[in-house]
Amino acid sequence: MLIYLLLGLTAAGLSLLATPLVRAVALRFGVVDRRSDPRSTRSPVPSLGGLAVLAALAGSIGLALLVNPGHIAVLGTLFWSWRWAFGGTILIAALGLADDVYRLKPITKIVFQTIAAAMVVADGHGVGRIIDPLTGNTILLGWLAAPITLLWIIGITNAFNLIDGLDGLAAGVGLIASLTLSIISLTTGRLDVALLTVALAGALGGFLYYNFSPASIFMGDSGSMFVGYLLAVLYVRGAQQADGVPLLAPILALSLPIADTLLAVIRRGFRQSPANGSANGREVFFGRLLAIFRRDQEHIHHRLMAMGMEESRAVLVLYGVAAVSGLMAVLSFHSKTAGVVSVLIVGSAAIYFSLRRSR
Repeated sequence: MLIYLLLGLTAAGLSLLATPLVRAVALRFGVVDRRSDPRSTRSPVPSLGGLAVLAALAGSIGLALLVNPGHIAVLGTLFWSWRWAFGGTILIAALGLADDVYRLKPITKIVFQTIAAAMVVADGHGVGRIIDPLTGNTILLGWLAAPITLLWIIGITNAFNLIDGLDGLAAGVGLIASLTLSIISLTTGRLDVALLTVALAGALGGFLYYNFSPASIFMGDSGSMFVGYLLAVLYVRGAQQADGVPLLAPILALSLPIADTLLAVIRRGFRQSPANGSANGREVFFGRLLAIFRRDQEHIHHRLMAMGMEESRAVLVLYGVAAVSGLMAVLSFHSKTAGVVSVLIVGSAAIYFSLRRSR
């Protein structure tokens, strides 16, 4: 366990060093946050924080390999068998960087996100079998495996992008999800995934020093999409058992961004649009599809602030929700029907009362 602790601390230290450098570069080239309320007196905040997280993650893994060459065999197998997926990670980070700088259209982002997700499927990986949490039976997905894997990766990638609306929220939730997956990976013997997720957690932890309210730098799309994509891909492998992927564990571990995204899809995609007699059915469909990716001020974190919470308190409450969800994911990983039901009841009650008491 000492190696994981040292790896996490190394990643955190590198992130603490890299973030001010990235912040200076963002300010030098004028890459600042565009989602700030124009009525706010807050100075523009530099973006591109995701580059610091990526650099810290890669740097800590590189140092770990230099210090302990034994990890080369562990991580080498992972990188080789998932080489297309890690190529997709670089593609997503580049896509986020381009969006931070040039503000890409939603359709452009969706196309490249789909390509990055398809690279995982092309590598022969995906959610081919799932384990029913109530019966423990294995369900073969057949031809549905590819579209479900694509939907999972694209959905989680955008989910982290959508919750990146308050100082420290996406980075903190990503940190909790990373630690959750590292625990699950250790129980399944996926040491390669455990090493990567511990390093990711450390990199996000170091970045949070600058990103928590009041933030001096934001993750930007280069960070939120990169973290979401990487976690989505790693959860496919890290939660893999001999019989398949337990359906409940990944959903519970990422329940906060998933819930916020589902609500956004319902809110934006199915909201009654103004009457337009010239629009045909296809135009209406694509119009509503693209509307899903437009920002609004009705996310879960916005609603907490509308109830009178300060930003930092709202973020801490959502950290608590993410932590309880992560604990539920770990506890449900090897549970059968009774255990799953008990975990869901207790966890849901804890989340409900924590939100209720925070009003």
